[in-house]
Amino acid sequence: MRNPYYILWAEAFCRYKNSHKDDKDWAIKVFYMYTFINAINLATLMIWLRILDIWIPPEFEINLFPGTLLDKVLTFFLLFWLPCIVINFFFVMRKKRYNLIISKYEKYQNKYAVYYGFSSILFGFATIMIYGFLNNFGF
Repeated sequence: MRNPYYILWAEAFCRYKNSHKDDKDWAIKVFYMYTFINAINLATLMIWLRILDIWIPPEFEINLFPGTLLDKVLTFFLLFWLPCIVINFFFVMRKKRYNLIISKYEKYQNKYAVYYGFSSILFGFATIMIYGFLNNFGF
């Protein structure tokens, strides 16, 4: 049984590397892109746990900048993106492990990474809209 986590990473690396042959920073760009998608999935999971009253996470708010947009972006970065960066770094990027992952899983080219990325973004957007409607968009 192959690990679906590594299949997605290998496919994403291979697709990006093959379509951007002149790009020298292809590994770090794929890392940031799929780490952001993982952060969206983590945020979506937390929102659904809140919507279904399964678990309500404690409120964490940063009031560092004037206004609210930069504070919310910083909060998203600290709560969701930073943990995904640390986890994905140790499992994928440390000591250029992505080369081993690519060599082991490169024959799995079924567009799973593309489907995973687009479905995560669409489901995350739909979740934010549903949560907004349920809470009257904070008004």
